[in-house]
Amino acid sequence: MDNKIVSTTYVPLQPPFQIIKYGLDIAMQIGTLIVTIQKEGDPKGLGYEIETHSHPVVSYENKDKVDLNHQLSAYHFLEGAVWNFVEVKDVTTICLSNSILSWQEYIDFLWRDIACIKKLNSYNHTIWILDKLCGGVEPPIAQNYHIKLVKDEISLDGKLTPIIRSRHEDIFALIARVTYEADIRLEIEDQVMVFMHALINRIKDNKVFYIWYETEEEDLKKTVFELNSKRCYTDPIYYSKSYKNRLAELTKKKS
Repeated sequence: MDNKIVSTTYVPLQPPFQIIKYGLDIAMQIGTLIVTIQKEGDPKGLGYEIETHSHPVVSYENKDKVDLNHQLSAYHFLEGAVWNFVEVKDVTTICLSNSILSWQEYIDFLWRDIACIKKLNSYNHTIWILDKLCGGVEPPIAQNYHIKLVKDEISLDGKLTPIIRSRHEDIFALIARVTYEADIRLEIEDQVMVFMHALINRIKDNKVFYIWYETEEEDLKKTVFELNSKRCYTDPIYYSKSYKNRLAELTKKKS
């Protein structure tokens, strides 16, 4: 007997919904599609087996956060999409649709996600997606911060890869491959700019805070010195210009 689908059942969920992630995809789970498959079993028993698979049914927008007095063509209302490439047991739950994450909770999620999907710098877009799907992320308090760069290893493509990263309790989740010193500095600067760009409209009264880098690794002290010489303030004007200039530079290199 060939395997065959016996039934499919849609189970709607109730709010607050789970905000879930798999790979680089983030969405709000509004239901579950349960697929039941009949398989050939032991002839001495029932003669068949039942196998079930539960797939998330998602929406990429939260209608509760949409201004109903405006046209909706600017929104990505893909509602009822089935993640048929993954099962519910394999997704990561970030939070609920009525949640507001603290900044540290957001950073903790980024570190867990990096360890889970085993990719570097895959998370820079998540803060804007969370704005759409839940209550968003609270910005950090404007004050002075220290970021300590340390050496570590991460499993990538089945092998341990040396990296430079910030500590898990630091204000930003920064991670760079161990290559040339200049590449480490540029990679960290790029990531900081993405974080700053996300914070531009979140820090009230255009307040600024100062980031001071430090390390105990002798071969990283030059990198730390150069990072500190940049005077990394969260000044919206400074970082919006720097971010645009850096993007233009990267675009030019690729063309």
